[in-house]
Amino acid sequence: MPNTEPPNPAMCGRLAPVGPHASDTWVPDAPCPSRAGAAAETPRDRCCDLPEPAATESHACPSNGRAGRKVGTITLKALLLPPALATFEPAAEYRYCPDPACDTVYYGGGHEYRRADVEVPVYAKEAGDDVPVCYCFGWTRRRLREAGPVAAEQIRGHVQAGRCGCEVNNPKGRCCLGDVHHEMRPH
Repeated sequence: MPNTEPPNPAMCGRLAPVGPHASDTWVPDAPCPSRAGAAAETPRDRCCDLPEPAATESHACPSNGRAGRKVGTITLKALLLPPALATFEPAAEYRYCPDPACDTVYYGGGHEYRRADVEVPVYAKEAGDDVPVCYCFGWTRRRLREAGPVAAEQIRGHVQAGRCGCEVNNPKGRCCLGDVHHEMRPH
């Protein structure tokens, strides 16, 4: 079975074409300060905010034509509402569409799941102050703004301690630290 998760949560990396499971193997790049307790923000602090892949026909969102990121089936199983989950194809590859203007959250397996099919508000698609940014520990846009930089440090501490469950709590199926840092920057 291909390794799609970082073997060490303190390492940044990427899914890369390696061996027979192209784009399904985790390749570590370098230590990740956002997961290793670095004091100052660096470009590596935004390692969880990797660029979106180029669109191919099989990876393009059926609603907007833009490429989405591969998301694990565990994420969909955890977050789809029962009627949507009843149509879920576990053997299919699914992708997450991060486009705020697109109502589609997940697509693949001949299905398209929209915001109304997901149990929680989707950070990338909802503009409200009470929308979660960190789903594991209940940090909303409002709470992050009110707490300031201490919020990112607390979340980072939880991640380092192995307490997060992003794959089942966050609709994008991955670490929220990139979104937290984005939300903390002046707009």
